[in-house]
Amino acid sequence: MALVTCIPLYADGVGHRLLMEQLSGEEARPPFAFLFRYVGAWHGALEWEDIQAADAYLTTLAAGDLGLPLAVSGPSARPEHSRRVSEGGEVEGAGPVVRHVRTGKWRLFPADEAAYADVRQPLEWLALGFLDGLTAHIDVIEGDHLPSPPTGGTEGGLPVLISQSLANRLGLRVEETYVLFEPSGTGVSLPIRITGIWQPRDQDPSYWLYPPRSFDEILLTSEAAFRDLVTPAVRGEIDLAAWYLVADGSHVTSGDVPALLSRIAAVRATLDGYLPHATLDVSPEEPLLAYRQATGRLTLLLYAFGIPIVGLVLYFVTLVAGMMARRQQGETVVLRSRGTTRAQVMGLYLLQGLLLGLPALALGWPLGWASAALMARTRSFLDFTSSLSSPLSPLTWAGLRFGIFAVALSLLAVVLPALATARHTIVTHQQELARALRRPWWQRYFLDLGLLLPALYGYVILRRPGALPLARLTQGDLFANPLLFLVPALFIFAWALVLLRFLPRLMDSLARLSRRARGAVPLLLFHDLSRQAGHLAGPLLLLVLTTGLATFSASVALTLDLHLHDQVYYRVGADLWLAEQGETTGETQMPGALPSSPPMGGIEGGEGEWVFLPITEHLELPGAGAAARIGDYPASASLGGQVESGRFVGLDRLDFPGVAFFRPDFAPLSLGALMNELADDRSALLVERGFLARHGLQTGDPLHLTVDVLGERAEVEFVVAGALDLFPTLYPEDGPFFVGNLRYLFERLGGLYPYDVWLATEPGSTEPIVAALNERGVPVVSAWDARNLIAAEQQRPERQGLFGLLTLGFLASGLLTVLGLTLHALLSFRERTVELGVLRAVGFSQRQMRVYLAGTQIVLLLTGLLAGTALGLATGRLFIPFLQAQGGLHSGTPPFIVRTAWGDVARIYALFAATAAASIGLTLALLRRMRVYEAIKMGETE
Repeated sequence: MALVTCIPLYADGVGHRLLMEQLSGEEARPPFAFLFRYVGAWHGALEWEDIQAADAYLTTLAAGDLGLPLAVSGPSARPEHSRRVSEGGEVEGAGPVVRHVRTGKWRLFPADEAAYADVRQPLEWLALGFLDGLTAHIDVIEGDHLPSPPTGGTEGGLPVLISQSLANRLGLRVEETYVLFEPSGTGVSLPIRITGIWQPRDQDPSYWLYPPRSFDEILLTSEAAFRDLVTPAVRGEIDLAAWYLVADGSHVTSGDVPALLSRIAAVRATLDGYLPHATLDVSPEEPLLAYRQATGRLTLLLYAFGIPIVGLVLYFVTLVAGMMARRQQGETVVLRSRGTTRAQVMGLYLLQGLLLGLPALALGWPLGWASAALMARTRSFLDFTSSLSSPLSPLTWAGLRFGIFAVALSLLAVVLPALATARHTIVTHQQELARALRRPWWQRYFLDLGLLLPALYGYVILRRPGALPLARLTQGDLFANPLLFLVPALFIFAWALVLLRFLPRLMDSLARLSRRARGAVPLLLFHDLSRQAGHLAGPLLLLVLTTGLATFSASVALTLDLHLHDQVYYRVGADLWLAEQGETTGETQMPGALPSSPPMGGIEGGEGEWVFLPITEHLELPGAGAAARIGDYPASASLGGQVESGRFVGLDRLDFPGVAFFRPDFAPLSLGALMNELADDRSALLVERGFLARHGLQTGDPLHLTVDVLGERAEVEFVVAGALDLFPTLYPEDGPFFVGNLRYLFERLGGLYPYDVWLATEPGSTEPIVAALNERGVPVVSAWDARNLIAAEQQRPERQGLFGLLTLGFLASGLLTVLGLTLHALLSFRERTVELGVLRAVGFSQRQMRVYLAGTQIVLLLTGLLAGTALGLATGRLFIPFLQAQGGLHSGTPPFIVRTAWGDVARIYALFAATAAASIGLTLALLRRMRVYEAIKMGETE
């Protein structure tokens, strides 16, 4: 239940996190913000009365119709309860809905120039309007808040507040009077009086429907003044009406999205009935649709990845149910012989399954939530140290459905073995025992060989270049392609069944060999295993599948983790790559933005003498362990009339090995030997092997390069000193590359030129290093931290979900296999009590009995472990190479190396060794308590 319910919980938590990140990044608004608007410039100006129905609906009923709690704290959403009006008519408390109404732009004139409005240019074109709750979010730096509207109409001037920027720009003062003229030329005018100058107190996005600077050219008055003084004097006074509310969507899950989208559409339709052409300009609709699709896709993807794990757990349930049905077979046969119908027997088993399944669902619910939390903390296989976790919501009906489906599957697994048992009476049961030596049905119908065919076909398809299944749909992303994991799982399952086909022959061979051994115990042990091969198939298959899948999964995780490390470090070159701005007497032009990938030598400059922070001073930076200069510049070589353009990398041979990432397969020689080659001759050059082969160059041959450093071309003579296959930050697909001494290049150029700095650093030291450099007056153009790039990739939801699921599956399957082997040992002991009693009666010693029972379990355990490990290792060698990401410009560099997780294999062996010890201990304890006469008497009663 926990494994089934944790997947939708994890997918919903990840989707919700991504939804909040996307919504929060849009216009700096809260995630669930709604902005309803009517724009008069598009559909014509309105009268005050025209918006009253829409205003009443949006301020009283809309929030309830959306079905979301409002994020703005306060009383009821109704205007009479959520807003308090001051003596001046200003709304003092911003309720859940913030309203903004304004006119179009009017012409502003001083009062003494109002008579010349038709012939003079206005001071400014300004709008007039009001905004709810303004007092709580502004500071009046001069004057006072809005006073009461004049009782005698507009004779004293309509009181307004102006922004500080407008007052500074136009030189407006408090208590000055001005006149606004309507732009239509009707001669309608409004005298205004400036009562205060304001500036924003905060930038609270849950209140400001627009940034505060958007109100700089709006004369703000109170709602009462606007309604009582502006509306009667002007026709079509409303050019813009807006309603802004912020809801709390922290508990929205993927199952809530369809209903929420329907409610948003219903609110929009209702508003259109009250105010035609009103629009919903800001809402979470599009991100919600994307969230729903992403959550559904991730859920299906993880279930596809989890099919082998869920199948293994279901097989365990079936195996245990079969053991229990076999143990109760005698009772069932007696019931059937005494008149109990098959339906009644099935009802008993179904009731028993329900009594187990429903508590399992109740207990699996919180355990599934805890499992999802572990998945959200997964960094890699068996590693729960991720710094980024997703908030998880309580299990909803959408997730509970998966749990109920799992209960139904479990009931089916419990009832099916009982169905076979319920067919028999005492007579037919004895006949069935006579046929017990027959092979199982899946061998008789060649199901194992039938499953092997699609597994082999999948392997053949994966081997074809460019034929990766779903490659076009997943853009080469292996974490979006479940077939890359399902085919190997099917391969393991099919071969495990094939191996079981040969299990009886293996046991027969061991039984024949045991005849040559001394003593009766080996003979009895292996002959008994040969006779009981059919009963051993179930637990042995569980052991082989668990070991094989765990070995393969651990190797996959280790390989992908190390390859990610190698890819990122190859791209960056070291722990930290810095591009620093040097100083020069000439003109310098710096790039305006960070590059999309770490460029080298990307600073453009002109003529002049360059000065840089000495490389030794980088060692004094916080967290820096070693530093090296690296210069990467365009270069070209002309050989035989052929010009090839590539890259030249200059380095300091003594410093470079202490910071650089370098793998043994990058060159025929070790990094130390390559640096020694550069030390023997300052003009020594390491050259890409393909370039040497194309031009027939050998070690010791001269090579002439033209190196371009910030527009300065240097003709430099080098001597080939060694070959390279790969070098950090350089890709053969981009052309040939050459590596030499940086100091030698600068000598040929006649001075220092810009270079980059690679650092070996402690984790988390990038920001302190950049800050320290800035404090020293060394601006950092860009910085790339390899560890941060790796962490960002490891926190991808698909990767976290896959490795989290593999880890949980390994833990669950290991636990269930332990339980399965223990149950098999105990039930087998009970079934063979009579045989054991007879052996003791014929003279077997206590020591021989202990060796016999322990040896049976040890042989079973070793057979399963060795077969499962071999199968997991072979599957890894065959299928892990297909997991290399197909996307990117240089997906094949550096080469993909398949790793075997021997450490995890050792843990698997240790787990089952401890299990075997506990199981053998229990069996021997039962043996000590067994009484020979009781065992034989039991056989007589049976």
